[in-house]
Amino acid sequence: MITIQPLSDQFEPETVEKIRELQKRLDQYPIHDGAGILYAKELSLSLEAGLLLSSTHLSSTLLEVFLRDLLLYINLDQSDNYAPSTLKKNDIEEIRLEDSKKPHYSFYKILSEVSNHLDIEKQLYDDIIDFYSNIRIPLSHGLSRRFLRGERVDDPSIIESYDFFEMIAGSRLLRFHNLDRTIEENALGIVDRVISITEKIVSKLES
Repeated sequence: MITIQPLSDQFEPETVEKIRELQKRLDQYPIHDGAGILYAKELSLSLEAGLLLSSTHLSSTLLEVFLRDLLLYINLDQSDNYAPSTLKKNDIEEIRLEDSKKPHYSFYKILSEVSNHLDIEKQLYDDIIDFYSNIRIPLSHGLSRRFLRGERVDDPSIIESYDFFEMIAGSRLLRFHNLDRTIEENALGIVDRVISITEKIVSKLES
């Protein structure tokens, strides 16, 4: 049986304080009738347990779910959620965003539509793309080397030019320790980054 220690036994006081601050912000997750609210709650519970790798995974998924929830929210009339016509429209819209192959609603297409609706500035847009490419995809697909490197290598000549010491530094033998340390050092920053992105987008919705 696994026993979860209190946060105060796992982390320094400033880290516990940061976790509490992130949890308070997660409590303000804005879209209560979508899947994102469950992810936000589970993320808060993972933070409470000190499960940093789980927290990074959940936060990276939360960003994608949030944007899908938000696009659904934007495209629907929210004034009468429980009218039969609205419920049918909800279902059709969700099918369009989640199941339809024509057009396929990839993350990039969803982000593009949200951006067009809310006039998201380029800096924020680029930050979301960077997060998705260099954190969300490597984490969700278990690409530990790519996650640790922080970027994708598209040029084969770069890989072929790796010298012996670069290969050793990224070897499977050391990657576990590097990943463990990287998660410990960066998990709360990753969660903070996701929450900050959602907060900035919500502020556009409210303005």
